[in-house]
Amino acid sequence: MKKFLTSVAILASLSGTAFADQISWDASWGASTQGGTQVAPIQEMVFAYNSQSLVTDNGDGVLSIGDTIQSFGGYGPTGFNSLASGLELLNLGGIATNNIGSFNPNPVAPTMDGYGSDYMFTFFFNDLMGTFNGTDFVYSSGTLQFGLMSFVPGNTGLAAGFHNLFDLDVSSGGPENVAGQAKQVFKGNVGNFANGAGDDFTITHKGTDKSMSDWAAEGDVRWSTNQTVSAGFQGFPSAPLDITFTNGVAVLAANHTGRLSVDVAEPTTLAILGLGLLGFAGARRRKS
Repeated sequence: MKKFLTSVAILASLSGTAFADQISWDASWGASTQGGTQVAPIQEMVFAYNSQSLVTDNGDGVLSIGDTIQSFGGYGPTGFNSLASGLELLNLGGIATNNIGSFNPNPVAPTMDGYGSDYMFTFFFNDLMGTFNGTDFVYSSGTLQFGLMSFVPGNTGLAAGFHNLFDLDVSSGGPENVAGQAKQVFKGNVGNFANGAGDDFTITHKGTDKSMSDWAAEGDVRWSTNQTVSAGFQGFPSAPLDITFTNGVAVLAANHTGRLSVDVAEPTTLAILGLGLLGFAGARRRKS
């Protein structure tokens, strides 16, 4: 039993610190290069997007524990514009306001080859599901469809429009408000690679480079975002406590800015967890 407790203690100390890995790409449609030379691997993608959410009352007529939320956001007709609230008519779902606009570290001028002119990363979602916990909405499921917009087919080799690259499945999401700012943190796993993205993207973990699909074959490729929520649009509230129900539903709307990062499961942590579980099993057998 002592071995198990020691392993858990070490695991706890490791899991308390998370470091984003680095990502780069080299595909037929574009690469993370500048003047043909690979830029420093990207630690974070800096994004902006708009969202609107349908809140459904649990039957008591006021915002209360158990009310549900379904959020729609990001680019296009299957993102922000897929909720018919009237906001979809205001061009709030366009690529200009829903995109990965820069990176950290951000390549100095000139910008990354072709980025923003030939292609640009973006995403959309229409099934982020959550419930009100008495203070705010907490999300538990949904998928962000991450892809690229092809602007110049002659340079990207892709038809003009959106092309999916991979899914960002949501495992958790909710408020992390700091100093009066409305903030949210979302986490989940990366998967369902499309259009060769599993091989085109490389993740660098502690100096080791492998394709995203190779890392995924060894364990989870995880993603997380940290974002700030700004005021709503056209009189629609952005804060849950400001909503009022009409016929059992209400709409929230907001702008979001933040950063997206990826990381892979730490083999050492997984090994220690396995050791701890073996020790625990051994201790139970001896006790019995």
